[in-house]
Amino acid sequence: MTLPHVYRRPTRSIVDLLQLATMANYAADEWEAFSLTYVTYPSSDGLVGQILALLSLTPPFAVCALTSSALIQKDIVAAFLLAGLVLSAAACSVVKKIVKQPRPARFDDGSGESEYGMPSNHACFAWMMATFVLLYTTRSRRWCRDNLHSRGRRLATTRNRDQVNNVSSIQAIYIHFHTTVVIVSLIGIAVGCSYSRVHLKYHTSEQVYAGTILGVVLGILWFRMFETSTARRWIVWLDSVMVEFDHCSVKECECGKYE
Repeated sequence: MTLPHVYRRPTRSIVDLLQLATMANYAADEWEAFSLTYVTYPSSDGLVGQILALLSLTPPFAVCALTSSALIQKDIVAAFLLAGLVLSAAACSVVKKIVKQPRPARFDDGSGESEYGMPSNHACFAWMMATFVLLYTTRSRRWCRDNLHSRGRRLATTRNRDQVNNVSSIQAIYIHFHTTVVIVSLIGIAVGCSYSRVHLKYHTSEQVYAGTILGVVLGILWFRMFETSTARRWIVWLDSVMVEFDHCSVKECECGKYE
């Protein structure tokens, strides 16, 4: 004799109920795009539009790269440049609120209030970074190599210094080639980022020109601050602190390994 099948209503877990409640709240809210990384391009542009959209995202890419270099490699110069770029973004935001020049009209503006666009923050960011790196690679690389562990692993003996200074012709060619590639690449990225902001109609030409000029000026000023004796004393001190921290961490790992 078979027992009749008893239907049991499926029970929902607490996690399922919380997910349903969260989805209901999300459905009632108005969703907005995160403007810092949200870029649209005309579908007719194809691959060119995708490349321009990527170039338009130069600031967040650069922030990730500089932050990783500062935290992982203990690169003080990268941290110094990152601080300057953050200050430049703040300066652009202040100028935008003072000038109050709107961005050009776009099809996806929506009904909300449009942001101001004078000067272009992206152009300012890209050109400040390119200007600082250009001046650094041509004027301060040797000083950083001789004084900062993170930029050259400070040489302890005069013999080692002589060996580094007496580089071969092939090494010299490689150094000049590497410097040229870095400078040309950053200038190309800055030009591409600036052009993308106009082509994708996020800024007018005047707004991008203003951001470019402001970025170059801020890059020069930030590098001049980098060259001051006070700033370099602090940079050398921070670099030595980070190196001492690394040494302590390595010793602790070695002690724990053999316990």
